[in-house]
Amino acid sequence: MFSGNSAPQLSKMFFSLHIVFLSAAVMEGSTPSGEHRDCVRSRGVDYRGEQQSSSTGLTCLNWINTTRDYDVEMHPDSQTGAGDHNHCRNPDASEGPWCYIASPDGAIQRQLCAIETCN
Repeated sequence: MFSGNSAPQLSKMFFSLHIVFLSAAVMEGSTPSGEHRDCVRSRGVDYRGEQQSSSTGLTCLNWINTTRDYDVEMHPDSQTGAGDHNHCRNPDASEGPWCYIASPDGAIQRQLCAIETCN
């Protein structure tokens, strides 16, 4: 069935396949806490993706350039992901990730972000 050299070649092939599958498994779970960066779980408190627009398509404002309407002492940027960027976040465990936007009349307000739910 196998020639004298087939067993070592077969062994190398299985070892190589094992490495490929192991690498794929490590890459899939490589984000902190197994979080997915491009989708939300539950209310999205751990969302750390890079979406920068609200559900209506308006561009989010930079977090540090806005007056926040939640307690930043209770919800510090270092724990919530808000900071010097304009990505959608959920720093106060609201309904889902949101950001501040400037409405057409210039008022600064919160608006939810439309981010896919993780499977």
